Amino acid sequence: MFGQYEKPRVSGHGPSQEVPQSMVAHIHSACECQARLEAVVDRDLRATLGTATLRGQRDTAPALRVLRTEGRFDVSWTCPFCGRVVLRSFSPSGLAWQESSSTSVVDPATVGP
Repeated sequence: MFGQYEKPRVSGHGPSQEVPQSMVAHIHSACECQARLEAVVDRDLRATLGTATLRGQRDTAPALRVLRTEGRFDVSWTCPFCGRVVLRSFSPSGLAWQESSSTSVVDPATVGP
């Protein structure tokens, strides 16, 4: 059913459990201009902290979740190098969850002017 989805789950010791609020996952893809697009996804599958890297240059790349349905969610980035809007689909079951304290994709001091 559209709009219905199962909350992300993490497996570990014993049966799988809901992903704790403090955990995030990294996603990445490539733009048609060959920039590497990255974002952090929170437990509610919202994309945040988008970045793009091309030939050693790193810049912010706004990322947001466009659609979430059962079994997948879509993320859209705006590539700062070519201006394209890049849309990609991901499966929540394929995410590797980590504690949020060690997941910063963007260091504001290293992002362009």
